[in-house]
Amino acid sequence: MKINIICGGLAALGFLVVLGLVGGDDYRLEVIEQVHYCDMVEQGHWPDYDQTAQYCGQARAVYAELNLDNGGA
Repeated sequence: MKINIICGGLAALGFLVVLGLVGGDDYRLEVIEQVHYCDMVEQGHWPDYDQTAQYCGQARAVYAELNLDNGGA
């Protein structure tokens, strides 16, 4: 009986770890996409169709904080 509880707990913990890793990667990809969008709008290649250019400073700050220029290490 106790072994079932332990195995269930370990499986749940493993599932949460995987969700955390995937969620973190999604966040990093969203930041990268936002910075790319900002670059394209500022260079005049795209109009600000998402109306989010006002947040480019924040996106670049998060990009720098995550150290994405160096692979996110």
